[in-house]
Amino acid sequence: LPLLEPAAAREVCAKLTEVDQPPSEPESIRQVILLGLKMRRKDAEKEDAAASALGLLGNYLVVSDGSSTQPQLHILDARVGTLPEVGSMPLPAPARHIAISGHRAFVSLGSVGIVQLVELTDPTQPGPAGQLQLSDPLGGHWYSAEKATVSGGIVHVAAGGGKVMRFLAPVGQSPTLLERLTVQGDATAVGFAGRY
Repeated sequence: LPLLEPAAAREVCAKLTEVDQPPSEPESIRQVILLGLKMRRKDAEKEDAAASALGLLGNYLVVSDGSSTQPQLHILDARVGTLPEVGSMPLPAPARHIAISGHRAFVSLGSVGIVQLVELTDPTQPGPAGQLQLSDPLGGHWYSAEKATVSGGIVHVAAGGGKVMRFLAPVGQSPTLLERLTVQGDATAVGFAGRY
């Protein structure tokens, strides 16, 4: 996209919103859309206004901007090529990753050590639905909410030096820490492969 003229880049992003079949490699499509959003939100005087993470909720893109002073979570209508904003809410920090499960977003907020849960039943009115607070098993301060993966109300969080933390986060209830999983080094990503 950076090699294309702005009008051509907008056309590519608009066409991606019209694809009606799942891609064989969704990560590459996600990266193109994220790059398009970064280009769209880029402002010569506000470099940090670019998108820092995104997730997909049905026909809506859930996007964190990269503002260091007033980070926001934006809900954009992906059915329209211009991606109009339909809702937003403030965040404690820019997101590193956004996972969607049901009508909730799990927004990993990096070095703040929090995964912010956001209720998205009504995309025009996103609201806080709890937080997963991370901690360092050695009592230090090296932990970071890098990425969350959700399955059946169980949330696994790659927590940097906090290793992998496993939470129970049922809808409408306060999340609780279940256990911490030890891994070699720092945990920067987590995912599922079948039963593993």
